[in-house]
Amino acid sequence: MSLPPEAKPKLALSSSNGPVPWVSVAAVFGCFALFLLIIYIAYLPQREKIDEADLSQVSPDDRWQYSPEGRADKLKDLRAHEQAELTTYGWIDEKAGVVRLPIDRAMELTLQSLQSRK
Repeated sequence: MSLPPEAKPKLALSSSNGPVPWVSVAAVFGCFALFLLIIYIAYLPQREKIDEADLSQVSPDDRWQYSPEGRADKLKDLRAHEQAELTTYGWIDEKAGVVRLPIDRAMELTLQSLQSRK
């Protein structure tokens, strides 16, 4: 059984349906832009931009921070230092008798110690 066309419910639309969707879209984009601005201000590191002329005021130990090549060299040196500490023997505290072992050897000794407890 079907209802007559005049009895079917119709969707009630407001008479001013033109600007409302555009206002909504603009509000969404505005909120997103505000969110990005807050993230930029609050979380991104802020650093003074130093021109080439101002680098003379920076100490030589800190100049690496102001060029990509300097940062890459510093990272390469850090990785080499970390690798050397992971793969060589050395003293941590000679007076206390604390040594640094290569990581592979430390894992072998730990495994031997755990197996001897069984």
